[in-house]
Amino acid sequence: MALCFEVTPLLCSIATRSKFSLQEPRTSMGKRNDNVYAAGQAINAVVEAPVIRRSANFKPNLWDYDSIMSLTSDYTVDNLTVSYKDDEIGSLKMCLSEDVKGMLSLYEASYFGLEGEDFMDEAKAFTTRHLRDIKGNINPTLAKKVAHSLELPLHWRISRLETRWYIDTYESEDNMVALLLDLAKLDYNMVQATYQSEIKGLIRWWVDLGLCKLDFFKDRILEHYFWSLGMVPEQQFGRFRVGLAQDYANNCC
Repeated sequence: MALCFEVTPLLCSIATRSKFSLQEPRTSMGKRNDNVYAAGQAINAVVEAPVIRRSANFKPNLWDYDSIMSLTSDYTVDNLTVSYKDDEIGSLKMCLSEDVKGMLSLYEASYFGLEGEDFMDEAKAFTTRHLRDIKGNINPTLAKKVAHSLELPLHWRISRLETRWYIDTYESEDNMVALLLDLAKLDYNMVQATYQSEIKGLIRWWVDLGLCKLDFFKDRILEHYFWSLGMVPEQQFGRFRVGLAQDYANNCC
């Protein structure tokens, strides 16, 4: 019973006090540690200091949203496609089929259409039908380009292989510019030299690795490089091409 009478006042004291007063830190000799005490006071001052936010003083917006929403242009897709369509029948004008070069360009552009762009689908069907039915005397080089595009559109091909094909085709044109042709050949040879250097390093890595000697590994390092080249043909991305080809080689077993 005596224990109960002694504990109860202590519990009441704990329950009624809102906070405890911390004693001043002292050293082992009983003296106050001024450094620790000063640090504690500084922390309390920082915690209890009110947060004062500065005003950014932003200036009013210079743009009028209503004015921006009222902007118009005559060069939207809907406005441009109207000039290609016949008002009476609502389809593409038949006179477009007379311009073979322009129709070929429209055919190539139609493959960049996105889902829901009905005009691009209509242009693809229109140009494909008329390019296949070309009759009359046309330039042999242009006829070669038409047959080449109908076989496979331009941006579905590997760009560097297409470059070589177009250089040979452009060289046979009557209005060929010799300086432009020389620059194209120079660019092609420089990029080809980069590819050859990458292939040599890749083969050296493959032979030193020794995986080509294992029966369960496919020795197809050149095909793997060709895949990476088709994905990233730009000259400056050589390290990515080599790394991608190495990854293909390690995983295709």
